[in-house]
Amino acid sequence: MIKVKNNNIYIIHILLLIISFLTSLYLLGFDNLNFLNKNWLYLGDLSTYQIGWEFFRNDSWKFPLGFNPNYGLELGNSIVFSDSIPLFAFIFKLFKNFLPENFQYFSLWIVLSVYLQLLFSYLIIFNLTKNFYFSVISIFFFILAPIFLHRSGIHLSLMGQWIILFSFYIELNNSKSKPILRGINLILSSLIHFYFTIILIILNSLTYLFLLIEKKSLYKKVIIEIILIYPLLLITMYVAGYFMIRPEDGLGGGYGYFNLNLNSFFNPSGFNNSNSFNWSILMPKQPLNNGEYEGFSYLGIGGFFLLFFTILSFFKNIKEFFISKKEILSIFLVFLVFAISHNINFGEVNFITIDLNNVILGILSSFRASGRLIWPVYYLIFILGIFFIFNSFSGKKRFIILILLLSIQLIDLSNGLREYY
Repeated sequence: MIKVKNNNIYIIHILLLIISFLTSLYLLGFDNLNFLNKNWLYLGDLSTYQIGWEFFRNDSWKFPLGFNPNYGLELGNSIVFSDSIPLFAFIFKLFKNFLPENFQYFSLWIVLSVYLQLLFSYLIIFNLTKNFYFSVISIFFFILAPIFLHRSGIHLSLMGQWIILFSFYIELNNSKSKPILRGINLILSSLIHFYFTIILIILNSLTYLFLLIEKKSLYKKVIIEIILIYPLLLITMYVAGYFMIRPEDGLGGGYGYFNLNLNSFFNPSGFNNSNSFNWSILMPKQPLNNGEYEGFSYLGIGGFFLLFFTILSFFKNIKEFFISKKEILSIFLVFLVFAISHNINFGEVNFITIDLNNVILGILSSFRASGRLIWPVYYLIFILGIFFIFNSFSGKKRFIILILLLSIQLIDLSNGLREYY
C-alpha cells in the first residue's frame, strides 16, 4: 500500500533508520535509550505515562481492555487517560510475563515516531517531485520542526504527528485503497492520542465534502466509507476504554484558554520539563495570554520563507499537488478557526471574545487544548513551501535555495535545539 517507486528504496530506509537513531540518541542520550532504564521518566508529566503503564501491566486483563482501575478513580479508569500510548500498552502487556520488571517502551516510541516522521515526509515530497536527493534534504525540515521536538520532552504520545503526514500522503496517493488507509489511520490515531483522532475526523470530513462537491455521483461511496469506518472507530474506542467516564467528564475545560495566539507562528517562546527558553537566536520571545503555550507553533526563520512561498503559490499557476487550492484554503481556515477558538488574542492583547451558547461551548470543550489543531496547517506550510521551490526553480538553483533555507533554519533553531540535548 505504501510504495516508493525508486531504486533507492533500501537506501532510504537504512538512511532514515540511521537518522532516527542519531536523533533519538541526541534527544535521550545513550543511557535513556535503554528499554530497561526508566529513571528519566519520573520528571514532570513523563511520570504519568510510565506509572499508568506500570499499573496497567501489573493488573489482569479486564473489559474494556483498557480498564486500569488501580491507577486511581479520580485520574480516569482507562489507559487512554494517562497518555501512555494505548497501542504500545496493549502490545507489551501481552508479553508482560517475559519482560523485565523495569521495562519501559517510551524510548522505542520516540525512535519509531522520529522514523515515521521522516518516512512520511519523504514519501510526500518524493511523490510530489520524483527527486530522491531533493526529498532527502527536505525531510530535515520536518524532523527539526519545533512543534515536533517540543513534544519530545513533555508529551511523548503527541510525537505521533506522523499520523497527520500519513493522512496527507493518503490523499496524495492515487491508490484505490484510500478508504482503507483512511480507516486504518483513524483507528490507529485513537490508540495513540485522541487529539490526532479529532484532527483526522476534521480532515476526512473536508475530504468527503469536496468529493461530493466535485462529483455528486460519489455520495454512495462516501456514505459506505463512513458507515464502515466510524462504527469501527467507536468500537475501538469502546474496547480501549474511552467511554468509561461520564460524557460530561470527558468534555473538560480549557477551550478558549489553551488556544492559539495570533503571534504563534512567529513566537519562539519554548519550554520543557526543566525550564523555559527562546528557540530562536534571532527572534525575541513574545508574550502570550492564558495557556496559549499549547498553541506553540514557531516556524523558524527558514519556515518564514516557506510560509512566504506558500502564500505565493496561491497567486502563481503551479501544478496542483494532491488537493485543490480551495481544499487547502478550507483546511487552513477551518483549523485556524478551531485553533484560535472564540478567544482571539495577539500577544497579551485580547481583540475579541465571542460569547458561545453553552451547548456549542460544551461540544467544543472536547477539543480543550485547541491550539494543537494548528498542526495540519503548520505541516502544509512546509509541504507547499518546499513544493513551490521545486516548481519555481530549476536545476541546481532549487537545491541551493533549499539547502540555504535549511541552513538558516538550523542556525536559527540552534538555541532551542541545545535544550533537547
